[in-house]
This record gives sequence, structure tokens and C-alpha cells, in this order.
Amino acid sequence: MPVNGPDPRPRFSVKSKLNKYLGGKIPMRRRFWLGVTAGLSAALLICGLLVLGHGHDATAKQPARDFTPAQKEAVDQLRTMSAGFEAVAEAVVPSVVTITSERVIQPTQAPQSPFNDPLFRRFFDMPQQGPTRQHGLGSGVIVGEDGTILTNNHVVNGADELTVVLSDGRRLKAKVLGADARSDLAVLKVDANHLEAMPFGNSDDVKIGEWVMAVGSPFSENLKATITAGIVSGTGRTGMHLSEYEDFIQTDAAINPGNSGGALVNLDGELVGINSAIASRAGGYDGIGFAIPANMAMDVMTDLIKHGKVTRGYLGVGIQSLSQDLAEAMNLGDVREGVVITSVQDGGPAGKAGAKAQDVIVAFNGQPVKDSDQLRLIVARVNPGVTSDMVVLRDGRRQTLHVKLGEYPDEKEPVASNEPSDSQDLGLQVGPVTPDIARQLDMKNASGLVVMQVDPGSVAEDAGVQEGDLVKSVNQVKVSDTSDFRSALKKSGKEKPVLLQLQRGDNTFFVALRRDK
Repeated sequence: MPVNGPDPRPRFSVKSKLNKYLGGKIPMRRRFWLGVTAGLSAALLICGLLVLGHGHDATAKQPARDFTPAQKEAVDQLRTMSAGFEAVAEAVVPSVVTITSERVIQPTQAPQSPFNDPLFRRFFDMPQQGPTRQHGLGSGVIVGEDGTILTNNHVVNGADELTVVLSDGRRLKAKVLGADARSDLAVLKVDANHLEAMPFGNSDDVKIGEWVMAVGSPFSENLKATITAGIVSGTGRTGMHLSEYEDFIQTDAAINPGNSGGALVNLDGELVGINSAIASRAGGYDGIGFAIPANMAMDVMTDLIKHGKVTRGYLGVGIQSLSQDLAEAMNLGDVREGVVITSVQDGGPAGKAGAKAQDVIVAFNGQPVKDSDQLRLIVARVNPGVTSDMVVLRDGRRQTLHVKLGEYPDEKEPVASNEPSDSQDLGLQVGPVTPDIARQLDMKNASGLVVMQVDPGSVAEDAGVQEGDLVKSVNQVKVSDTSDFRSALKKSGKEKPVLLQLQRGDNTFFVALRRDK
């Protein structure tokens, strides 16, 4: 190949390729515009690729959603409401505590049993029986900077040791200042000062539909200070058979096991209720929770701290809610609400004032009386020794009796009610045999008490007691109303089994129930 001669290899050029592609030479002007077009196309392609790549960047800031003015106003209202809940939560959480309890359970086998003999158990290589520890969980509300705490009685009842866990993680031993099983309230004290106390609200002002928040430790100590929100679903709820004195606030704010004793607060961050129980078919949250009104809790707490017990008014009558059938049978006309006096205690406050059986109480201290649960609450909140006006219907005429209430002693009931009586250690509930119940049982001449409820797993269920059984006697003492039933149980003590004489259909039989200690 000549060193200085022409290179025989064809040279690459855009011009030559275009000429070949287009089948000839391209004028200069056309080549210029083709170049511009190609350049623009390349630039647009590069920009598109860059934009596409940027669109898939997860870290790239997205443009704000374009709300209409009306939508933006609605969202701002929700944001304001959310900020309100956040503010209430921040204010109340330091005042709600977790309560853990520990109870030592002793072996239940009888000492004379050979299976309880240490030599027997060692010979057969059986593990030695010893005490077991039962742990419980609940919540409480700090109501005093000095460490005073409100909670439920069932949270602390029977506990050998109580520990309060504050919101900052401190664990403090607690002692019980006082407890009241009838209202299911208890007051605790921890050795601490300058705690965040929650102010009381006026629970009488709580309205149905009002927003409330529940605070507590559901299920586990690890879930302490759990906040749930809802509305007040109802007020003045009674007849739940959860405690003896019931005036519950009902809410759909989620309350679960472990929330008992926690706070129900309003949007001012005030305590309006002590979360107490749930109504559930599954054992968890079903949208129906109950809280003890703060006003009742304050009254009970004040009595427990001052007197070590709760002082309640005592009327000394047996009572029964007025039903439509009773009203018609007693020729009461349009009267459909009230309480029928079924018995009057000799020498009791109502008896001294002239009350008689079959009187219908329609008002007490100027307040209309709807049913026996309400009357019990009204009487209980009146201080002993105070004279109260009780309006009764007798033979179709209204009369006003001036009753000087007595003090409710431990061995008596503030209102010796013929309404259902709960004996939790036996696991059964009894009530009077009304005409309706007698018809349902097909017992025309039935009288006395009927078993209205038997708790699952209770000693009553284990002994074969059934709903609808008639209670004829307790420990061979005839009982005709719930006052007799309670009195017989208290006299029997807990050392021996309780002997019940029951009637089921045409059969009469006895069962022996050993009460839990």
C-alpha cells in the first residue's frame, strides 16, 4: 500500500449515510433543517427520560393535593379536632396509672386426704403441693397530688400485694385506704408527692352524644396509657347486676379487660367516670362499656377517707319496681312508674313515718321515682338523720310521709330490697317470685325467692343449681325475701357450707355450697 497514496477504505460520515439512505445528494438547506429536527428530537428524548426517571424516585417530593376551598376547610376542621384530642391525651396521661395485684392461693385439698400426705406424694414421685400466685391487672386515676388514687374494688379485692406503675415508669407499693364493694370503688395511697392529679368534672352534666376518652391499661402492662375515644351512649344505666349501686355512664369508647379503674374524661380533661365494666358476648370490646359517675365516686371516696366506710341512708322497707301488670291489678290508673313497698321493717325509719305494705312510692325529696334502682340511689345519697319527704299512693290517694332516715348498718341494707340479690361468693342471684315469674314456672301458689342467674364455673353451678329453682330455706331458716336471704348468709359464716333447700317443679331437695374464702 503506498504510504502517501489515497486510503482505499471508505470513510464514515453523516452526510454520506444520509445521501445513501435518501438515494442521492441532499441540498444544504435541507441538511440544515434535518439537523435541527434531529437535535430537537434528541433533546426531547433526553428530557423525557429524565422526567420519567424523576417520576419513579420515591424520595421526590410530591405536589400537594389540590383540594377545593370547601374540601380544604373540612380537612382543617378535622385537623383542629385531632389537635384537640392530642391536647387532652397529653394532659390526662400522667394522671392515669397501671395497677398490678398479686394474690397467694393456698392448696385447696383437704388435710386428711392421702394425696396431700408428703410421704405419699414422695413415694409416688408426685410434685409437692404449695401455694400459687395469682396476678391481676387494672388501672387507676390519681386524684390527689399526695398519691391518692381511685380505682375499682374488684381490681384490688383479695390482693396481698399491690403495685402502682406511674406514667413515667416508677413502680410504687400501694395500700388500700378503703373499699366499697357495693359501688365497686376503692381508694389507694402511694408514698409520693407532687403527682399530676386529674380534676373532677360534674358527671351530672354529661350529655348523650358528648365526646369522651377512656384511658387505661388494657390486657397488658405494656399497653399502659392507651387512649380510646368515643361518645356517651347513655346515662343512668341500671339493672346491669355489675354492682349493688348502679348509675352507669355508657360509652362506646373502647374499654377492655385491664381498663377497669381507669379514667373516662371529657374534652376539658376532667374526670367524669371510673371505667368499670363491659357488656360483651366475646369477652372483649363490643362497643358497650360502663363507667361509674365521677360524682358518685367522689362521694364514696370522701366517706372512705373520712370514716373508713360509706355512710348511706336507710329506709327499712322491702321494695319492688312497679310493673304494668301490678299497676293494673292495684287500680293505679295511668301511673306506670314507681316502687311498691312489699314489706316494712318494724321500728324502721319508714315504719315510724307510717309507711305500709302496698304503698307505691312515686316521689322522694321532690324527685320522681321511676324504679327501685333509682330509689336505692336516691336514699343512699341522703345523710342519715335527715328528714325526707316521701310521696306514696295509698288506696288511689297521694300522701306525703316525713321519713327521718337511719344510718345504714353493716348487717342491714340501706333499702331492704326485694329486687334481685347477688351473692357473688356462691355465684347465684335470687329475686322475688312475681306473678309473671310464677306463671312462667307454672307454679300458681309459688312464693319466696327464685334463682334468677347462676354464674358459669361457680360453686352453685358445680352443685347443680339451675335458674328457676325456688329457694325455700338457707341453713334450715325459711326465707321469704332477699333481706332474709342476705341475713341468713351473714349468720352462717364462711367456715361451713351453706345448706340450701330448693324446689324444682314438684321435687324438693338440698344442696350444700362451700363459699370461696
